[in-house]
Amino acid sequence: MKTRVFSFLPLLLGLCLAAFVSCDKEEIGADVDEVVGCSDADYFVGQFVSLDEDGNVALRLSGCLLNEADDTEISYCTEEWQEAVSMFKEWLPVGAVYQETESSLTWEMHDAEGKSLGNVVLSKKSGELVAEATLPVTTPYVRTICFRPKAAWPENSASGIAAGDLDTVILLEDYFVGNTIMIDTPPEGHDHGTGEFVVLREFDQNKNEKGILFRIQTTMYSKLAILYDYGPMKKRSRNLSDARTVSKLYIQKKDFLEPIIQEMESFGSRSVYVYGYEPNVGLFDTHDKSIKIESGQVRNWNMKNYDVYELDIYYFWAERGSLDSVILRME
Repeated sequence: MKTRVFSFLPLLLGLCLAAFVSCDKEEIGADVDEVVGCSDADYFVGQFVSLDEDGNVALRLSGCLLNEADDTEISYCTEEWQEAVSMFKEWLPVGAVYQETESSLTWEMHDAEGKSLGNVVLSKKSGELVAEATLPVTTPYVRTICFRPKAAWPENSASGIAAGDLDTVILLEDYFVGNTIMIDTPPEGHDHGTGEFVVLREFDQNKNEKGILFRIQTTMYSKLAILYDYGPMKKRSRNLSDARTVSKLYIQKKDFLEPIIQEMESFGSRSVYVYGYEPNVGLFDTHDKSIKIESGQVRNWNMKNYDVYELDIYYFWAERGSLDSVILRME
């Protein structure tokens, strides 16, 4: 009687291969559309300062520093409580839930995992302050926002540009929302891409808030296959909070902007994921993120979610130069 030898090896290999293929498909399918949370504090602070990859302030975006002893205090010239409330709401992320009364507005911030980061409280004041917003002491870069009436506003304020300044109006006459600006040569030391940009936000003299130009490049960068040298792309890029602001403004103005963008010769799709880094990430977090401009959805840029495009952002504003002239600045 012959003994039959049954080999489990082919069966085992087949089962492992099937399991691998199945798992791979499931993982890729899940991760491609994986949406991650974002820090409310990062977004809110990002309305006032733009941070570089090391978490240092690269550029101040809004307001004036009137307190030389405290660079976390930002001031605005405001006469009415409702004006302060309106400005405050503009700084909140999409979908923010807050509690509002006749004399206060409270918004609880959360981190990327949904844990509380404390409250931002806007309170109605009188005298030399119309209103004041306070942030938790653990919040970096911005902790107090003061809304001051013109009577309490110092003449030598940091902005140096009076609202309605005729020279500024003439200088920025082409920098209105929806207009296109061609950048052939980047400002010295501030290369954030070249090509045709669209104006997303105008420079606001009242708030000393910098205007925004943006474009999406048409080149796709693959982190998995290393098909392109994405180092220069990362160097040109802004942080995730900057990109989230662009997304929010684009969504608000989409119906107006889309016909203009579609007529531009080279402007990338708004439905793709674009790159944005996160400064000061945690030990187990990832520095690299990507965001879809048309929806604001954010995901990690990792070895599975590897397709990403370049988002180029320039901030622009007017300031006093030598001999009391007004000059256009761009970074």
